[in-house]
Amino acid sequence: MIPEMIEAYNAYSDEGVLIGITDEVTLPNFEASTVAISGAGINGELEVPNDGHFPSQTLEIPWRMLTKQCVTLNRPGFHNITLRASAKSTDVSKGEIYHRRLKILVRGRTKSLETGKLKASEAMEAKTVLELYYIKIEENDHVLLEHSKTDAIYVVDGIDYYAAIRRNI
Repeated sequence: MIPEMIEAYNAYSDEGVLIGITDEVTLPNFEASTVAISGAGINGELEVPNDGHFPSQTLEIPWRMLTKQCVTLNRPGFHNITLRASAKSTDVSKGEIYHRRLKILVRGRTKSLETGKLKASEAMEAKTVLELYYIKIEENDHVLLEHSKTDAIYVVDGIDYYAAIRRNI
């Protein structure tokens, strides 16, 4: 199976309403926070990842134009955004094309709103940046990744790596 491209996607708000025409959404990085350890039996130093702990993560949503829908995301409080996409893949051995359903759910607070610029016959290029508290990425209803900074959730490929930690605390 060769994953080829995102064919199309839409962005929705809490109410399920398309929140505007957006361009290329920048998803967050998952670079683990680390702890440096050294001592007896360790030749040098190791940076050990703290599984499920990540520094600040943001979602950048660019807007062609500044609209009421994108300004609404600047209200104080939490905002839920859902990105729904169709991803095209090809199974070369069978000669078949598949359309996989991707769904990305995020919950966060607005960190910044760039209102863009004014120039005749051009888009304004506004942008909203959300500080993420929660993200869940699904492919055909299978959880690929789920992470909550406040609820001790860290799921990768359907496996809950924080279940034991939640039981312990």
